[in-house]
Amino acid sequence: MKRQQENGNLNPRYPKLLLTGTSINYLRWNNVYMTVWWGLSFPGFGQWYQGRYFYGLVLIVWEFFINVMAHLNTAIYYTMAGRFKEAGDVLDQRWFLMYIAIYIFAVWDSYFTGVELNRRGAVAEHEPQSLKSFSLNSLSVDFLMFRDPRLGIIWSLLVPGAGHFWLQRKVLAVFFFVCWMMTVYMSGLPQGVLATFLGDAGGIGRAFDPQWFLFIPSLYMFACYDTYVSTCRLNELFMEEQEKYLTVSWGRASTGKIAFPKAKEGGGT
Repeated sequence: MKRQQENGNLNPRYPKLLLTGTSINYLRWNNVYMTVWWGLSFPGFGQWYQGRYFYGLVLIVWEFFINVMAHLNTAIYYTMAGRFKEAGDVLDQRWFLMYIAIYIFAVWDSYFTGVELNRRGAVAEHEPQSLKSFSLNSLSVDFLMFRDPRLGIIWSLLVPGAGHFWLQRKVLAVFFFVCWMMTVYMSGLPQGVLATFLGDAGGIGRAFDPQWFLFIPSLYMFACYDTYVSTCRLNELFMEEQEKYLTVSWGRASTGKIAFPKAKEGGGT
């Protein structure tokens, strides 16, 4: 009991880390402007950035559904190409008007919740609490360790979601895999890449579907950014947990040294 009290509160008001057999989540400080940016780029990403996966998933499904029904990305593509009349003709105004309301709400919710989470995160940083660094069950083994953020970016560039699997954030990784596979298949990206290697310029234009292809940059960039930020934060929590454990078990932080037990005469300990 004494060791638990020294190591931190087992039931803190604002826990900084949750490590279970299904995923890892944590209370983080949010750059509210970055949160707004992700909310603007893709409704739901701001909520995922904050660790609010259920809310983010609802908004992301809504974004896919309404955007496709309104042909919004296709209209954006025609607009960027200077084909304004075709952009106006392809856009379904009925679905587009519904899209605007949810889009504004997603951005506002990202900012408002980000501010509130920052306040609670500041309190959590000053509240002594015990951090769990290892979870073992019949389906999985999850643990904190020090990881190189650059490696997470490489995995995310290869396949969005792989970096989150590497971080053992399984729920978010599965969401990313599903979104990525659906987007790549519907956009015609594999056929476009094949046509590029074959030098078939006409086949490239026929293969790509701009409605789905314009989802890809947001998915790619957010997967890389969130993996990098999450890796840095989990490294901080890992170091904090290790410091508390070693301090309580072997020494005091005030001494700046670890007091390992001395060996007894005869080679015993």
